Amino acid sequence: MILAADAGVALEWLSNVGDSEPDRDRALTLLTGVDDESVQLVQPAHFIAAVAAVLARAKPDGAEDDLLDLLSIECSTIEIPETYATALELSIRHQHHLFDTLYHAVALHVPGASLIAADRRCYDDKASGEGRIILLAETGRPTDRCARDRQRGRGGRRRYTKAVSVILKQPLGISLVRRRNVR
Repeated sequence: MILAADAGVALEWLSNVGDSEPDRDRALTLLTGVDDESVQLVQPAHFIAAVAAVLARAKPDGAEDDLLDLLSIECSTIEIPETYATALELSIRHQHHLFDTLYHAVALHVPGASLIAADRRCYDDKASGEGRIILLAETGRPTDRCARDRQRGRGGRRRYTKAVSVILKQPLGISLVRRRNVR
């Protein structure tokens, strides 16, 4: 499964930042899929900055640790001109912030990808008619592993000791930045 996770989903991965425990468990199930390679994340270029901006305001004492955790998650960064053009069209059409529509534009430009959104307003009111959007709250039941990890105080996410960035050149001149976990 190929997904573009919006910043709200990423915030659910990080302890005490997201809005609800059921959504947090669903998001952590998704993160488990990234770890076992059943889910591939494709993200717009501003993804890390968007999440870090919220962390700086909402959780300044733990922002640095959470940022390091976020940077350790394997994902591909998509930055092609067509994505920006589509995001601009979606932003104008739905009167939604361009930074939010970039996630959807990435999903629309990567074959087989879908946007997974934590924000119901974006999903229901704005762009659901465009297709390829999944609402986090409507995904499957969280795994027992996430619940077990939460009870043990681990928050359901793994800590990685080091992240390595590699730039890959793809056919058609599309550059992807892929962060790989190193254990």
